[in-house]
Amino acid sequence: ISARQVGNDASVVFFSRSIPLQIRAAVPRCTIQVAYQAGKEPRNNQDFTKLEKVPYKPLVNQLGPYDTVDRPGIFDQFRGWFYAVQIQVTLQGDTDPKRWIPVQTSWTTGTATAVSLDGSKTIAVRADRKSHDDTADEFALLRLPGSIDWLDAPGQGMFMTQLPGEPLFRYTSMDVKMSFVSSVYHVNYTVNNNQKCSSAKWNLVYKMENGVMVTPAFSYF
Repeated sequence: ISARQVGNDASVVFFSRSIPLQIRAAVPRCTIQVAYQAGKEPRNNQDFTKLEKVPYKPLVNQLGPYDTVDRPGIFDQFRGWFYAVQIQVTLQGDTDPKRWIPVQTSWTTGTATAVSLDGSKTIAVRADRKSHDDTADEFALLRLPGSIDWLDAPGQGMFMTQLPGEPLFRYTSMDVKMSFVSSVYHVNYTVNNNQKCSSAKWNLVYKMENGVMVTPAFSYF
């Protein structure tokens, strides 16, 4: 508070309060969801068919389950069942997509049986994989003012990883759950302190009986 005398009249005193101008930066916020509805296209014209670095990519630009079991011209390791999704992030407060960091982790649990292609050996296996970094490569990301989207196509191969000296094994049954946590951090947040803007937690479940794959099921958790 400040006081000042006006003229020679000491009885006339004015008080004024000095209030500093405070400009608060908008708090970075976001919403995140996973688009998975079969038959729909990704938003913002993102296109699965242009992912040239992904040999098992969908051949049509649609979300949902698909397979590469009988696709010609690909290696056996890329044959299997997949689910095309798009993670959609809407930015608020700071809409510059370059100031946001997408991060994804995933892990797998389940069991399966597999038989060698010559039919001489059947084995039961655990399909477990510990949590690991599964962040999308930059070529699968689309950054626009106010949004970040990325394409993903997780899946289950039809063949078990071949060990040296072992015949190739094909899965005949399985009950496998893949879990994902898709998150976004602002550059002012610290990833190591786990200060996420928002996360989407989702599962894909693959079930096979008598060599027939049941359509993968999507769910949030």
